[in-house]
Amino acid sequence: MVEERLIEEISSGIDSARLVYADWLEEQGDETRAEFLRVQERLTAMTPEEVEFEPISGRLRQLALSIDPAWRLRVAYSAVEGCAVVFDFTCPKRWTALAETGRPDVRHCDACHKDVHYTTSAEVARAHAARGACVAFDVSAARWRNDLAEPFGVTVCRQCGSDYHGLDACPRCGEWLPPMENIVAGRVSG
Repeated sequence: MVEERLIEEISSGIDSARLVYADWLEEQGDETRAEFLRVQERLTAMTPEEVEFEPISGRLRQLALSIDPAWRLRVAYSAVEGCAVVFDFTCPKRWTALAETGRPDVRHCDACHKDVHYTTSAEVARAHAARGACVAFDVSAARWRNDLAEPFGVTVCRQCGSDYHGLDACPRCGEWLPPMENIVAGRVSG
């Protein structure tokens, strides 16, 4: 089947297969997934400082919400984050370039020899990062600055128990954390 072959090429790291696949999807009448691949490809050539980066990122997130997460997982162009084993800088690996494992949401990195977990949630990513695992975020994930930064398990929401760091409110339930307070194991500490 043509679609499976194109997805396999993307998984094998043949980046040109993305645009070929987008053309094929468009020919099949699947405009949304075709646009998703094209927008994703466009973003990889941009830096966050560029004026168009934010609106184009927003369009990608909007498209992602109407696309099956299992498909997004297979064609993700997500960067690997949280790897401090080999790299003192951003990991150069991409999700699609990693070796597949028996689980669709876990791949293996041959550079750091660790499993990388694909996630749609910063909360789940923090749990993986707290165990020292690497993560790759789905484009639909709500993110915030330093969302994978330590400490883990120190700032915990009083209402839902979510671990979050660097925010004034829980990203899951919206509970506000008063300034200059940390919630530690359900207790307020100064």
